[in-house]
Amino acid sequence: MKAFLIQLFLSILTKLPSWLRPKLIKGAGPGELEKRLKAKAKKDGWNMKSIIILFILAEAISGCAFKAVYVPDGKAVRLRQAVKAKVWVMTDNNEEEAGKMRIPEGWYCLPDTE
Repeated sequence: MKAFLIQLFLSILTKLPSWLRPKLIKGAGPGELEKRLKAKAKKDGWNMKSIIILFILAEAISGCAFKAVYVPDGKAVRLRQAVKAKVWVMTDNNEEEAGKMRIPEGWYCLPDTE
């Protein structure tokens, strides 16, 4: 099986250059072949653009994006990754003071019960 695949691959490689060579047209003027090749390249370019656009649209529609999950009010959430947050901190005098902190991954965030 391996020998067959190698032979198939080699035969494709030997034929490949002939597929890539432009074919001369009998009776065509010197600029005719160039015009036809430019037209073909322009047409093939549009096909490639449409393929790329369709690929991007398919990726966007397939759900490979972030999705929002609704969390009802009053429910706890667990942090999936560490975040920097602005928080209210209780002082010794039972007063709230503004502060900043890094909340580690795995901690739960709960709403205020008041």
